[in-house]
Formats: sequence, structure tokens, C-alpha cells
Amino acid sequence: MLSVPLSASLAPRAELRLELVPMVGGPVGEQRVRVFRDGLPLADWRFTTWQEERRVLEIPMKAEDTVARLRFVVASRISPAAAGAGADHRPVGFALRLLVPDRATR
Repeated sequence: MLSVPLSASLAPRAELRLELVPMVGGPVGEQRVRVFRDGLPLADWRFTTWQEERRVLEIPMKAEDTVARLRFVVASRISPAAAGAGADHRPVGFALRLLVPDRATR
């Protein structure tokens, strides 16, 4: 679970820009990530390469909303060592490098 503080000025729709690196390699040729906010689906992502990716989440919100509680469900976790991407043996789904909240422009 990831809690993201939001400003009321982002209402009625916030936009979260994310930069992430999916863990793909070795026995995992594809990584799927589903994103939920308060149990409601926001996104379903599919990755096939181990490279930095940019994604945008649009989040409907009321002015009194101050936190977006996001849940990322990863289909396959793999360690960087097993993927050939480092020596770390802890299994992960992706590395989140950047998250920027903004007001949606559409």
C-alpha cells in the first residue's frame, strides 16, 4: 500500500506521473501490475522489458480528499539477482523511481 498526500487544489481529478522500472528478466519474461485506489481498479499495466517506464494515473477526487491510498498488485516477483540485474536476492515487482502529483489537464 502506498499513501500519497494530495492537495485540494488538484480536485476534481488528480494526475500522478510515475517513473518505474519493472523487474523483468531471467524466468520472468513479462511483468503485470494492477493498480487500485480504495479497492477500485485504476490501471492494468504490462511490461516486457527491464527499462525505465513512465505511466500516468488519473485519480478522481473530491476537494476534501487529502490522501490517495494505492495498492499495486504484482503478478510475478523476482529478485534482481535472478533477473541478472544485480546481486540483491530480495524479490520485487518493480522499482518506483519518481511519483509527481499534479492536476489532470484533460
